[in-house]
Amino acid sequence: MEERTSKAVDNEREEIESYVALHGLEPQLNSVVNDIVKDRPEDPFATMSGLLLRKSERSELILGVSAREILSAQAFPCLQVSIVTIQGIFQATTGIGPFDGDARYEGRGLKKSVDSVTHLIQDKLIGKELNQAQIDTFLSSEPNIPDNVALALSMACCRACAKHKGMELHAYIAQLANVPDPCIPVPCFSLVNGGQFAQSPMFLQELTVMFKDMMSFEESLEAGVRLHRHLAKELTTRGKNLNTGISGGLVSGLDNPADVMKLVTDCATELSLSSCRLGLDMCAASFASSGEGDEGALLYNPARSDKTSEFKSGEELMDMYLDWLLRFNINTMDDLFAQGDTEVMMRFKERIDSELARSKERAAELAATKRKGRAAADEFGDDPVIPFEVVGNDPSCHLQIVGNDLIRSAEDLDRFHEEQTANTIVLTLRKGFTVTGCIDLAAKAHGLGWGIVVSSDSKVESGETEDDFIAHLAIGIKAGQIRAGGLCSAENMAKYNTLLRIATDETQYIPFAASKFRMYQS
Repeated sequence: MEERTSKAVDNEREEIESYVALHGLEPQLNSVVNDIVKDRPEDPFATMSGLLLRKSERSELILGVSAREILSAQAFPCLQVSIVTIQGIFQATTGIGPFDGDARYEGRGLKKSVDSVTHLIQDKLIGKELNQAQIDTFLSSEPNIPDNVALALSMACCRACAKHKGMELHAYIAQLANVPDPCIPVPCFSLVNGGQFAQSPMFLQELTVMFKDMMSFEESLEAGVRLHRHLAKELTTRGKNLNTGISGGLVSGLDNPADVMKLVTDCATELSLSSCRLGLDMCAASFASSGEGDEGALLYNPARSDKTSEFKSGEELMDMYLDWLLRFNINTMDDLFAQGDTEVMMRFKERIDSELARSKERAAELAATKRKGRAAADEFGDDPVIPFEVVGNDPSCHLQIVGNDLIRSAEDLDRFHEEQTANTIVLTLRKGFTVTGCIDLAAKAHGLGWGIVVSSDSKVESGETEDDFIAHLAIGIKAGQIRAGGLCSAENMAKYNTLLRIATDETQYIPFAASKFRMYQS
């Protein structure tokens, strides 16, 4: 009997604490009492009644703010913040730093970030009206606010604002971004992980796949699942152990990126997935050498060898990339060279332009050859050209050259655009600092004619969580493309399932970007 009574008391206490937290009673009552003590009115109860009445009438206020550590899929801390309004509790999670750097979780604890919410931000946000632009301006102007705190609070406030306006999150983001025709993005699945994403000697960090001719998100998702399972089966048949990388892709057990691309291409062909296109995230900075070559040029060490004879120059790396473009259906390449290797980046763009001109000339010659009734192979078999195609309905793009880690700000975007060494940005929430900052960065990229790929922030730092904010962001800003990771992770599937729910919701029609993912127009 005593045990049941104790449990009943505990349950009642939890219900009370939950109710108090839900409505933000403690900070609000403390605020009212502090005001009364400060002013010392003759009738404190009458004053209290008036203050509480005014608070109840102003339903757009933030009533409570809190934060805590939770663990990611890789069992590292992430920061979760909660915003309390009269309509409920709204949460957001991010895995970025700054980290504590102490003994906890190999230095990646976030207790200092949690404390900054409690001691630095909480009192300043409580009582503010739910206005995304004003809140983001406040967060951006606070000198001592950590990046992760500002970002998570901005995301949570965005969820609260959407709820108060009676809108889905993606619709509210579209309203903020002045996007009248949002679209469901084409998914770019992380299929194979290497480099920093896996315990693997393969220097290619991530191989992604997209299906350029699928007419719906459901078809794209199903094709991704089929290819993932077929590749897993093929690797098992070859005696490879099936492991999962940080991004949720398979760890192939193959060392050579070209062998991986060949295997993936063969699997897609066996499944009749002719619209499959490969994306390569090289993350070249991860294998750039601290030593320098002739005339101060950077060297690259993809094999992680101790022998300098095996290092590659930027030109040699470039030759390797062009060979891959000749052999495989690649439409996207990320971070091909290290930050600062600008001359090599510009020469690569020049060679791509030269190869594109050759490709167009060859297409004209082939057309003329066919009109004369001769076999194309007899004419040009010894002089192959890269089979370029228009990417994402953008006639100016035949290869997405992506700034992933290389482009972190609007200033970086301007510089790469001026140099013409990239044409696509990977947009993460961290790069914008706040939701408004992300929207502004996306608008700038669109204005420059760039493609946008929405993605999670660095998975290497802390890993992934089930927060699906990026799915809504990709729709709302009309990104056209999203990388939510591979299909081996429940955290990644949370994003894909959110997109699937929205794409199949009969109460709202949002078109799929399909083959127009770079230049979608409704």
